[in-house]
Amino acid sequence: MHSSKNRQAKNENRVIRFKCTLQNTISDVLRSRGWQEVKEESGEWDFYWADVGWMREVFDHCYMEEHMRLNHFRNHYELTRKNLSAKNLKRLRKQIEREIGKIEASKCDFFPTTFELPADYHIFVEEFKKKSKFHMDHETYRQVTR
Repeated sequence: MHSSKNRQAKNENRVIRFKCTLQNTISDVLRSRGWQEVKEESGEWDFYWADVGWMREVFDHCYMEEHMRLNHFRNHYELTRKNLSAKNLKRLRKQIEREIGKIEASKCDFFPTTFELPADYHIFVEEFKKKSKFHMDHETYRQVTR
């Protein structure tokens, strides 16, 4: 218990060094917390608020120590882009269906149908017509509830 209090006191006195590729609200907030900004390219940092370009260009070619943290992770767009997230969930569903069965795979049916426009426009229109609760009254060009 005593060592836990010592560690907590040591962490409270430690200055966190950060880098930020953008000068915006994020860097203002980090500075206001008392964190120390590192401007040099080769400077030591604990936290890096990096833009996506930095991740693509530098991340795979640099060494990071255990304590270093980033605001992104490799292939983050696989989760943050709706179409790629849906693609990965579909892949997971198929894998579960093959390995465990359809009943277990049906638990993955919680996400909506997604479309990547304009490539999926015609599929989108077909799906809209099938599931829409509205229809277009072509004479007056207004939506009317069925």
